[in-house]
Amino acid sequence: MNGVDLTADGADRFLVDVTIEGSGVNVYVQFGVWDGAANVAGIDQDFTTSGTYEFAFSDFSGSADWTDIWSIRLRPEFFATGSTPVEFTLTLDNLRTAPEPATCGLLALGLGLWVSRRHR
Repeated sequence: MNGVDLTADGADRFLVDVTIEGSGVNVYVQFGVWDGAANVAGIDQDFTTSGTYEFAFSDFSGSADWTDIWSIRLRPEFFATGSTPVEFTLTLDNLRTAPEPATCGLLALGLGLWVSRRHR
């Protein structure tokens, strides 16, 4: 069995949708990937607001082989920003890989040219 090539189709980053319901909380997430040779690459991120966050593969520290990924792990830690206890919900959703923005632009340009040629 082989690992997954996360660089397929030109992908060079993760995108993840983060939703934080509640206030007064800081969420710290350790994001790690492991390859078939047990090499690891990781990145840490603080979240204080909801949104879509990008994690470029080049920003990860470590030596994991992005063409042979066997495990992806997220480990959240939560910190209240004040002295009052808080209630909140954290949702990490829709983890996906994405190509670099230049690749997306070239793909869109090529598709547009193809469509315009088909209409002639």
